[in-house]
Amino acid sequence: MSLVGFDTLRVEHPNDRMLIDRLEDAVRSILRRNPHAVLDEKHLAQITDSAIAQIELFLVDLLKFHAIESRVAWVCPIRHGTSLEARHLKELPLLLECRMCGQEHEYDPAQVEVFFIPSETLLRSVSAET
Repeated sequence: MSLVGFDTLRVEHPNDRMLIDRLEDAVRSILRRNPHAVLDEKHLAQITDSAIAQIELFLVDLLKFHAIESRVAWVCPIRHGTSLEARHLKELPLLLECRMCGQEHEYDPAQVEVFFIPSETLLRSVSAET
């Protein structure tokens, strides 16, 4: 049984079926172990033996298909931990009192990271297989 979004991904990218199969297997394995896992493009590229750019393309498509959701994290420039997480970039303030270091930081796009998490639909798809 295919996870939500992956059949559409195969239709959209018919020449990449084997890679999409490997990606689906990797996502399935990750989410079975930890349904709250972040789907990191670098990690997925490594375990699928693929180019990061290709995995990023697939993740953006899975985002469009509502299989995954994006989040943004404001990373403290001093302690390098996440000081604030939001659903959308527009939710980030222009000035932040950092919970990591206690200082105030002005918004800097270089300190913001985008990451992906599974949607509830994808998690139901994974749990339906077990």
